[in-house]
Amino acid sequence: MRRRSPAYHLAALAVLGAACTPALAEELTSEDILSGACLTAGQPREEGPIKELTFQITRQNDPEGYSGDLLRLSFTEWDVPNIVFETTAACWTGEQGIQCSIDCDGGRAFVAGGDGKPWTIRTEHLAYSMTGPESLFALQAEQGPDLGQLTGTFAIRRNPGNGMCRATADYVFAALEPGDISPRVLQAERLLSQWGQFLEFPDAIYDEATADAVTRFQRQYGLAETGIIDEATMSALVTAGAAGHSC
Repeated sequence: MRRRSPAYHLAALAVLGAACTPALAEELTSEDILSGACLTAGQPREEGPIKELTFQITRQNDPEGYSGDLLRLSFTEWDVPNIVFETTAACWTGEQGIQCSIDCDGGRAFVAGGDGKPWTIRTEHLAYSMTGPESLFALQAEQGPDLGQLTGTFAIRRNPGNGMCRATADYVFAALEPGDISPRVLQAERLLSQWGQFLEFPDAIYDEATADAVTRFQRQYGLAETGIIDEATMSALVTAGAAGHSC
């Protein structure tokens, strides 16, 4: 299957489908899976876009919210750094094994295997959204509609070493420069404003005022005065911001 660029996810619903090469059956039971075993899957680059898929089904007992088995699934894609795609779905045991679904036609997932058969997770138009790492310069997903749908069948195995049971994205730093429009610009301008380097109302547009504020900040911290937020400038901004919030 052809790999998609990050822009594709932001432009429209994506249907990502591919079948993994079956793996040897693993000593797993439905009880293991429903009791919170961390499971993982993935595809070689040439077979599809999914680099790492990780999921866990746990029991939720919230008297004021959802009570029952809940699937928490995350995945990353080849050549899409800094981004983790995530979803949750309610689960129960049915005729096709462990079944999970999202309300309002948000798609379904089926976990099945055992008795000498490999364990797999099969997804059908499972809606997902996007998050980035919790840092100032990560691409953050805004609240809104789901970004895509995941369709495919993936051979699964245990992943006991993943304490958070969450897929991990590759990290690539992307500089901010004049002309950029991004929530990252808004976050940077807010930090610059804390230090009196940006006097206008912060927004998501990297314009001349932003570049001037960045240049003044770089001069103050002995950095190359480029007006571009490179990795060194990012590090200084984050460090200054942390120091400003200390007790």
